[in-house]
Amino acid sequence: MFHIKTDYSRSIAELVKTIMNVSFCYAVTIKVILASPVDGIEIPKAEKPQQRSDFRTRNIDAQKTLTMEQIQVLLEKCKVTPMHMQV
Repeated sequence: MFHIKTDYSRSIAELVKTIMNVSFCYAVTIKVILASPVDGIEIPKAEKPQQRSDFRTRNIDAQKTLTMEQIQVLLEKCKVTPMHMQV
C-alpha cells in the first residue's frame, strides 16, 4: 500500500499512515474488524537524490574576465589609493 511511489512528500505519506492506523485500531477496539490491516506496515526510506553531473563545475565567460595586463594595471593604480584589493 505504501510501497507505490508517488509525487507526494514524505510528510503526507506519514500523515496518511497515521490516520489509517488510528482508524483501523479504533475499528479493532470496537470489534468491527478482528485485526488491523496496517499493523507492521512501514513507510519506505526516502531515496537519496542523484548528484548532478555538473557538480562543482564553473563556467567562465571570457568576455567578462580581466586579462593579466588589465589586472596589473588595476593593481598599479590601486597602490596610490586607500582601496584594499584582495588578491
